[in-house]
Parts: sequence; structure tokens; C-alpha cells
Amino acid sequence: MTEVDSTNFEKLVLDKEKDVLLFQYSPACGHSKMLVPTWKQLGRKYEKNSGVLVTQMDVSAHTHASLKNKGFPKIAFFGKGAKKGSPSYFQGKHDLPTLVEFFEKMRVSHSPPGPPTPTSNPALDEL
Repeated sequence: MTEVDSTNFEKLVLDKEKDVLLFQYSPACGHSKMLVPTWKQLGRKYEKNSGVLVTQMDVSAHTHASLKNKGFPKIAFFGKGAKKGSPSYFQGKHDLPTLVEFFEKMRVSHSPPGPPTPTSNPALDEL
């Protein structure tokens, strides 16, 4: 699990080559502590994917201008290539299937557009 702090936030979280999930926690928060085992499972699920980084940041000790720090825990998604502006925040049940579903949906919706898909043209199809 990659630990983020104020000194490495921009390098790690705003990496334009990776989709990043950031777990904002406080070590004193009971809800944060309860999420740690699930967060570790999520990190293991994506650890071999070079286009993904699952991170965590103690926001009681560190901060960044792009983060909302009211309440713990928070999970923020930073899509590759779309690092300007604010992140997308997770809202839902803190279990592995729900977190994976959120992350995969966010990855698809924030992916850069691929090559155009060919469309059918009835006039050309008859030729």
C-alpha cells in the first residue's frame, strides 16, 4: 500500500499515467480503522496493474488543496489524464465488491477517448 503525504501527493496522486484511488483516513477514527482490511484487499487486487495506484493518506497530519477533509474516511478517485479539478468521491457501502464496482465505473468514465468506432452507412453498404 502506498502512503501519500503532503510532499509526494502531486507526484503520486496526480500522475497522469495512472488511475488513483486515495483513502483519506485518520488513525484515531473508528470508521477508518474498520475500512483498513478491505482497503488492503483492494490494494492487493490491483497491485500488479501498472495503470492503477491504490493509496492512503493520513489527513489528520497531511492535506492537499484538491481534497475535502471534512469527515473520515473518504475515498477519492483521480482519473489518469483528467487530473485538473476535484476528484470524484465514493459514496456507498465500504465492502470490496462495491469499491471495485465504483473504481471500474470511474475508470471507464474517465478514460481518454479511443479511436472512432466505424459506423454503418446505408448508402455505402449497398455498393
